[in-house]
Amino acid sequence: MESSEEEEDFPFIESITPQSEIDSLYQSHTEKGIRKVCCELIDLKDAVENLCGNMQTKYLAFLRLSEEVVEMEHELIELRKHISAQRILVQDLMTGVCRELEEYNSANGDIGDSQQDLHVDELQSSLPSDTDIRKALFLENIDLLLAEHKVEEAIEALES
Repeated sequence: MESSEEEEDFPFIESITPQSEIDSLYQSHTEKGIRKVCCELIDLKDAVENLCGNMQTKYLAFLRLSEEVVEMEHELIELRKHISAQRILVQDLMTGVCRELEEYNSANGDIGDSQQDLHVDELQSSLPSDTDIRKALFLENIDLLLAEHKVEEAIEALES
């Protein structure tokens, strides 16, 4: 009975493949898999090197552009200062001309007073008043904030 029990425990004993055949079969599949993985790793390595090179050149270009932007911002600030200084000079010149005109009129006395007063009034009406200057500066500031996309600051300035 022992032989029948062994046959029942191992019914496929005749279809067993030898270990050497299994080893060669797995070795060929494993070798193919390893070669495929190696090729994929080499491709990935090349792609990473290419990506790093592209990233490096783009980063250097970004740095150059950033430096140019900073330089342009400095130039823009200098231009704003220059414009502001020119505006102050023009306002001072206009104020000085009005004062000299008034002094001239007062020094000349009453000769043609009515004509001179009319002429002085015309000149003074053509000059902007302090409130007009403040309004213009305020609107210029709002325009500047909006041009710089600082909408929240512009709204705050309008509300105050």
